[in-house]
Amino acid sequence: MSAIDALNKSIATTATGYAVVLNGALDATSTSASRKSAAMKGLVASGVPAFAVMLLDCDKDGCDCVEKAFLAEVAGSRIVAVKVEVSE
Repeated sequence: MSAIDALNKSIATTATGYAVVLNGALDATSTSASRKSAAMKGLVASGVPAFAVMLLDCDKDGCDCVEKAFLAEVAGSRIVAVKVEVSE
């Protein structure tokens, strides 16, 4: 396998994004392409009703209000970068 083929395979089988840590454990169901989306999923996973989370859905460029709401609502939580790799 050439270096280009190996690189293409790596790109096709890996992804980077964000997820939340709740109670010291990574919540894999919160894995998302953006910090905001991970925070929204984290709020729902922590028990905040989904309809209330949807009301937080701010679409202003650069706004981090959803992330701040998640971090304030869920004590000890974090938003972390993740890399997912699919193996055969």
